[in-house]
Amino acid sequence: MAGVAKLFPGKVQACFLHGRRAGLKLDSETLVSVMICQQYLTPSVKWRRWEFLPRREERGHITLLALMDSDNIGCKRFFVMPWIDKATEYQIKDESDPWLNQGVRLDALRDFYLVAKGKVADALQAS
Repeated sequence: MAGVAKLFPGKVQACFLHGRRAGLKLDSETLVSVMICQQYLTPSVKWRRWEFLPRREERGHITLLALMDSDNIGCKRFFVMPWIDKATEYQIKDESDPWLNQGVRLDALRDFYLVAKGKVADALQAS
């Protein structure tokens, strides 16, 4: 999280969400959940998938979703999701999984702050 915060000095800080998990805070006020999704192969057909298990208390937060590479060493792709609407474990089938369309795919991590701030503005207008 500190690496992301360094990209946006004074705008993004590393923090702990609900006292346990590392997360991010935008402009000292908006909490952002971070979900790192490991990649795996399905047992029978060997299709690539990513999975995550959302935490109940974080589902309402804007989320930085990171899809790991095939070796699970680095992150291959990033998405900013307005919230996580999944209550149980979810498998992302591929990068064109329709569920990912709820969010914004980042061309680069340097786009995170502006996209996340846009999601905050969208949420405030909707309420």
